[in-house]
Amino acid sequence: MASIKSAIKLALPPIFFRLLTRYRESPQEIIMWNGRYNSYEEALTNSEGYNSPAIFEKVITGVRKVKAGEAAFERDSVVFETMQYNWPLLASLLRLATRNDGKLHLVDFGGSLGSTYFQCRNFLSGIKNLQWSVVEQKHFIDFAAEFESEQLKFYYSIQDAQSRQAIDVILFSSVLQYLPDPVKLIQQVKACEIPFIILDRTAFAEGTREMWTVQSVHEPIYEASYPAYFFTESGLIKRFEPEYQKAYEFENGITGRRVVEGIQCKWTGLVLEQALV
Repeated sequence: MASIKSAIKLALPPIFFRLLTRYRESPQEIIMWNGRYNSYEEALTNSEGYNSPAIFEKVITGVRKVKAGEAAFERDSVVFETMQYNWPLLASLLRLATRNDGKLHLVDFGGSLGSTYFQCRNFLSGIKNLQWSVVEQKHFIDFAAEFESEQLKFYYSIQDAQSRQAIDVILFSSVLQYLPDPVKLIQQVKACEIPFIILDRTAFAEGTREMWTVQSVHEPIYEASYPAYFFTESGLIKRFEPEYQKAYEFENGITGRRVVEGIQCKWTGLVLEQALV
């Protein structure tokens, strides 16, 4: 079997495997968005909800493989054999650490069991004082002890993470669009007066109309469906104003543009910084 696979690799051009890998990561029929709803509650009644045990179990299995060196990294419960670096995010974190004299306390809100930390840690090893704090749901934190280290810690709330050290930056990586009340969380974050906010892999509807919909995910990721919100970019930034302003935007590089309920949508990253008073 191994010799057959080797022969196929020799016969086919490299671009074939790049296209095949891209298809496997995000085929149209694996992740879909359907319906337009007036609220989170209405979308929830038409879905299973985000707290599916299937999601949790696959995340634990995937992160354990990463920690054991059996996989390169895990994202959204999917395990990858080769590393795919999030270069825009890495550049942003290194930039902030440089501006902060080589120190960085990052709060990874909704950061699972440290997925993004394990993906980034090799390139952040030059930061002399890196503290990565994950804020997650209780059932994640209850399993988190086996993944903790001197750098990586887990907390139930942003306020708990602040007790570790003053927070330099808070990261939301594909998180805000799945919260029941993102506006309430934004108000809490603004009250914490954190210098920088990074919104990575955030879903935006182009135009002026925002919407609730239902995201359906199928194997080989997992079987689940849950509410998802599409902000407009200007609308999301306004929710952080006047305390924060947009510093810059960066390409997501994972999810391409899609048409959802007739609306062009994109997934992108934003860096916000405290506005000068």
